[in-house]
Amino acid sequence: MIKRKKIKSFFPIVLYILSLVLLFSTFFMFPVSPVLATESDSNSSYTSVIEDLGKDETFNVESYPIDIENHSLELFQVAEGQDKELFVYVYQPSAKYLATSINISTAINDSLFYQNYALELISQSDALYKYKVVDFEVKEDALRYYDISSIFRDYDETIDGPVAGDNTVSEVSYNVGKLWTAATVNGQITYTCLETETIEITDKYVGLCRYLNGFWLYSDSCDSHFVAFSTDRPIDKLMEADLLYIAEIGSGSLATGRFTVDSTEERYITLEASEVVSNEVSGLFGQKYTWNRIESAADFLAKEDLTDEAKSNLQNKQWVLRFAETAYTEYNGLYNPHYDATRVSDVTILRLKFETEGQVYNLGVVDNKQTGDFLPDNNQDWLTDILKPILYVIGLIVLVLLLIVCWPIVSVVLKFLAKVVVWLLKGLWWLITAPFSIFKDKGGK
Repeated sequence: MIKRKKIKSFFPIVLYILSLVLLFSTFFMFPVSPVLATESDSNSSYTSVIEDLGKDETFNVESYPIDIENHSLELFQVAEGQDKELFVYVYQPSAKYLATSINISTAINDSLFYQNYALELISQSDALYKYKVVDFEVKEDALRYYDISSIFRDYDETIDGPVAGDNTVSEVSYNVGKLWTAATVNGQITYTCLETETIEITDKYVGLCRYLNGFWLYSDSCDSHFVAFSTDRPIDKLMEADLLYIAEIGSGSLATGRFTVDSTEERYITLEASEVVSNEVSGLFGQKYTWNRIESAADFLAKEDLTDEAKSNLQNKQWVLRFAETAYTEYNGLYNPHYDATRVSDVTILRLKFETEGQVYNLGVVDNKQTGDFLPDNNQDWLTDILKPILYVIGLIVLVLLLIVCWPIVSVVLKFLAKVVVWLLKGLWWLITAPFSIFKDKGGK
């Protein structure tokens, strides 16, 4: 009887332990997959991705399987909405990252002009995604063009790898290279799609050169922002380039290093190889520098006094675009030492026009959004940057003190000089009027 009671008392404990073992063994035997919404709609006012794609009788959802190791984006369809909205349909095998933005030109051929638009998720079904192009309005034209060069997602270092130098990347791009034409006939919209050529940036570095404009009671400089890069295609002559970057205008503390942004601007710019730019010299000790908007990396390295680190970062780059100039003003006073500057970030190249073997190409670019470290890549003269303004101020103070101390002597010298000037002016006046006096005397006789 005693043995039976012991067995009975231990039975619940054994059962509990077996349950825990079963639970943990089940957890570790089956790897955890990414959380996938079989089908979800972020905005119920729109039709779902499956509902839209299902209108095509040839569409087969099994052609778009989940592959958790593949983090690419494949844009395979576009559609216009009733309210002049534009939607894009993307196959994302890993079903993990959302697309963030897209480069679209509504003009074609020589008029290509890509703009970067944000994307808003509308609907998802496993690896299929439907996005709305934010702040995009469909034109009223009978024929409407959507030349799409690339699509972006957020950067992930564990997947995309480290960035060269001290640069950072916010979004990585994937090639699309497709031109959709939408035609409205009798109220019905039809779409055609053609493959297009693109050029991909394979190696890139964003930086700046700082040139001293001159000193007053502060240091005034010019920041020349550049991007150095290589591509997957040979380029004999680079003729034009379109870029997009973010300008953050503000001020930074020289004591703490903290930068406060007052305003942010999104800036598009077109560069031409014929453009030559220079800094604006002002104040004391300033020196004029000139540079080309577009130049080879070899020429850039030969002309600029770069740091060793910058030279290393520019190795194997083919071209350099000097795309923007901004003011950098430094106040080194005892109270609140600070600087005013414009920080440039998320630099991406949108279009390149170039010549190779006599053939001219005008292509959309596949390029990440990349940011430099905001520090000059050219050597800075510490004597110029630190000692000269100090010596300038000290010189002014010494001059004032000398004038005060030596004023008795200075006053005597000034009086003597004043008498000399008066004597010289009288002599000059006599020389001028003497001939007239002689003729007057002769006339009187």
